[in-house]
Amino acid sequence: MPREVKAVDTPALLGLEQRAFELRLGQRLDPARTATVAAPDRPHYL
Repeated sequence: MPREVKAVDTPALLGLEQRAFELRLGQRLDPARTATVAAPDRPHYL
């Protein structure tokens, strides 16, 4: 299986976190918590 790293900006990260939370995927944190700790001006790697 190929491994891939993706970089997303903060709005995309928060959207993904919200969607995962709604779908109850894994042990997701509350998206509001992620919004408080995610660096707004940095890429986030998935």
